[in-house]
Amino acid sequence: MPPRVVRTLRSVGTSPCRKEKTVKRMALVLAAVLALASGCRRESTTGGNFVGPVKPVHKIGVAFDIGGRGDRAFNDSAYEGIKILAETFYGFIVDDPDGVSKGYRLQLRYLETKADGRDNEQLFRFFAEDGYDLVIGIGNAYTEAALITAKNFPDTHFAVVDGIIPNLNTDSNITCVNFSEHEGAFMVGALAGYLTRSDQSRRVGFLGGTNSPIVNRFRVGFYAGAAFTNPALLPGGFVTKYVAPDVTGFNDPYGAYAASYEMFVRGAAIIFHASGASGAGVFKAAFENDKLAIGVDSDQGAIYHDSGVPELVKYGSIIVTSMIKRVDRAVFLLGKELMDREEVRGGYRLFELADGGVDFAVNQYNEDALKPYFSDLDAIKRKIVDGTILVPENDDQLKDFYAAVGPAK
Repeated sequence: MPPRVVRTLRSVGTSPCRKEKTVKRMALVLAAVLALASGCRRESTTGGNFVGPVKPVHKIGVAFDIGGRGDRAFNDSAYEGIKILAETFYGFIVDDPDGVSKGYRLQLRYLETKADGRDNEQLFRFFAEDGYDLVIGIGNAYTEAALITAKNFPDTHFAVVDGIIPNLNTDSNITCVNFSEHEGAFMVGALAGYLTRSDQSRRVGFLGGTNSPIVNRFRVGFYAGAAFTNPALLPGGFVTKYVAPDVTGFNDPYGAYAASYEMFVRGAAIIFHASGASGAGVFKAAFENDKLAIGVDSDQGAIYHDSGVPELVKYGSIIVTSMIKRVDRAVFLLGKELMDREEVRGGYRLFELADGGVDFAVNQYNEDALKPYFSDLDAIKRKIVDGTILVPENDDQLKDFYAAVGPAK
């Protein structure tokens, strides 16, 4: 498979309103250097809290989405980005159970939202009031929080992963980070189509955390990919369910289990989920029904296989692949921009199939099973990247795509 490259962020300059802060930070760095030169040793961190001789040069806060750390999906990918920042820029993570502490130049911290997500604004406000330079919300549920707190804290930069806020520009103190989920979903859908070709009675299923525009981009791309490689699925070879009518559907494994179990009974041979921490229920239902599943956001097959927990390892055996959404890269690149340029450019970032921002997972556990499809999948990827295949993003476009593919003759 071709190497995956994630597009780096473009260089930005330092606006006049940041010059005073930049001078102060340069002074802090100089103080650190002088302290070390004079033989002052850096003290250790306790519970991740910095107690060294100088203050960090920058502070970055991350507010997790529903499900929090340990979801083995969206939030855990973001956490990986935080760890890479600590390792790259000599930082530490405040109150981190894993005790990540690589230095004192960068202070990192993450907070988890409540089950209903109603404290998102409070989390953003906490970071801003505590002097964090960059605050990143993981999930579009932080959109409203960003709009409110950005007005109240003009010297703090806010970013929302999956955020959709119009009329931003490079001078805005808000950045929206988005992904071409439909393209990555098309790839795993194409694989699902290949896997169901041998038995035309089989169906494919999609389980979403909730019925929202972003979740449905996963569904539309997945169904388009499956129809592209297996037109026999048209018109009725698709089964769709959502875990809940609100964001609680992203942290309800029991609800996902019940929904998935019903989908398998209705003939689904493989289910692709976009439901965060609820995905654990999908995998359990797939295992019990001797069916297959496709993970999301992180390489869930590898994560489950490597967990060392027998119950999870056996679920890993039915995860044929996962649609990777590189939230870790997004978090890292935002933090890197702050560290390199002293500020973050406002506006928009987009991660696509072309730059490795989305893709499908290949690991030591599924590589042999996927090898027969590599050549065809690579050809499909090239056609998406060069525009030969236009992947639909909504139901109207999906209907047109179905018409072009046509039912099996």
